[in-house]
Amino acid sequence: MMFKKKILFPLTLAVVLLATLSVYIVSSCKTYSVYMPEPEGIYYSKVDIEYSKDNIVKDETPIHENGYIRIPFTSLNKGQTEVSVTFYNIGSDTDITIRNKIYTLNVGEFNILYESASTSIPNIAAYPAVYITEALFFCIMAVYMIIQFRKSLKNNMYSYDTVFKCSLMIMLVVMGIVFAALSVYLMFNYRDYQSESMHNLTAIIMFMLMLVSVPFVLIYSVAMTISNISLIRHEGFRVANALGIAISASLIVGIVICIVLPVFVYNVNSIEFTIVYPIISALYAFFEVYLLSTKICALIAAKHKPKYDKDYIIILGCGIRKDGTLLPLLKGRADKAIEFYHKQLDATGKKAVFVPSGGQGSDEIISEGEAIKRYLITQGIPEEQIKPETKSTNTLENMKFSKEIIGDENAKVMFSTTNYHVFRSGIFANQAGLKAEGTGSKTKWYFWPNAFIREFVGLIVSQKKKIIPLTLIIILVAVASALFTL
Repeated sequence: MMFKKKILFPLTLAVVLLATLSVYIVSSCKTYSVYMPEPEGIYYSKVDIEYSKDNIVKDETPIHENGYIRIPFTSLNKGQTEVSVTFYNIGSDTDITIRNKIYTLNVGEFNILYESASTSIPNIAAYPAVYITEALFFCIMAVYMIIQFRKSLKNNMYSYDTVFKCSLMIMLVVMGIVFAALSVYLMFNYRDYQSESMHNLTAIIMFMLMLVSVPFVLIYSVAMTISNISLIRHEGFRVANALGIAISASLIVGIVICIVLPVFVYNVNSIEFTIVYPIISALYAFFEVYLLSTKICALIAAKHKPKYDKDYIIILGCGIRKDGTLLPLLKGRADKAIEFYHKQLDATGKKAVFVPSGGQGSDEIISEGEAIKRYLITQGIPEEQIKPETKSTNTLENMKFSKEIIGDENAKVMFSTTNYHVFRSGIFANQAGLKAEGTGSKTKWYFWPNAFIREFVGLIVSQKKKIIPLTLIIILVAVASALFTL
């Protein structure tokens, strides 16, 4: 039911815009004008127009418009006719043909007049209106998704669904800008478009978009690789610690395919460049947007400041020393929790109960929860305000077991962790059925990039049922756009 409500607006919008476009085409496309550049430096005596089949269309007096000759045609009856337009030279004893061009004009249902010569999709007078309609759809949907994303952040910022909405918002904004630019171009350069047959317009625009993203992709890839190397040096090699290198390599390969191949391999007039290239570049852009949206949501979660109304503060464990004291990473989490506790106490007078969380590892003399409790006491926190959780072995269990200790479904809870871990911890809190806000302590710079990649992979896996159909829609839009400029 929720999915149906979410899809209702874009479907309604699409139907309304398509209906409006159809009415416009039926009412305005009974006439069609062809544009021919005037011969430079040559005078001509007349323009001769001949038909292969009469009584299909009729021509009006040619009109001179800024270096072009516009010849209007009006539909008469359903059918097809070839129109031969010929310029003749002036001042000669005998007229000399200086230019000849043949157009195939069709009259279809509702007396709609269109040109079908050398085009895969009929070229109608409302051609720019098609792109204007698409631009309106994407721009309105972009505004709609901005509203939905803001609502999602307010309701639950720790969610892959929020990241998905952020991705959709960015893609719709970009597509709105692209189609708006295309609409403006066709509105002011439609004569050039007709006379020069710029069939690879969509591919060229996609290429320009990819070109703009190159510096950012290269900087990001280099930074990601350096951070991963530093992470491996400090933390040891694990597959998870090398994800950033793999993603960086994928981004570079994408740059080669989207930038290098069109320049050195593809023929700009080939089917590969006109149709295949927009699909590849659209999917690559899709990949970039998902990565970007993951970063945005993770940063928003890390920078979020919880309200000073908390009943409980969970401190997530992450390892202790052999003597039972806290490692710097865990000490940072505890200090962040203590800092919030005092700020809330000063602001509202409300005392929160600490729930230090973490079980005992095979190489640890006490549980992490107990170790954090001892540290809290040394920092002046009364023991009666500390309820340690000592059974958990991972973040999800931290949340589940802490929820059992809290016991109150209506309690206002905050969790303290490391800044790069806030978003992921919030997702685990949701999975445990715990409503909580998070805060993060500072950590080493090289942890951040890999944390983004883990959330990116999590997004792909968790949202695959939405991503697959959306990917197909993007391919269809890319194909349709390419065909419209073929």
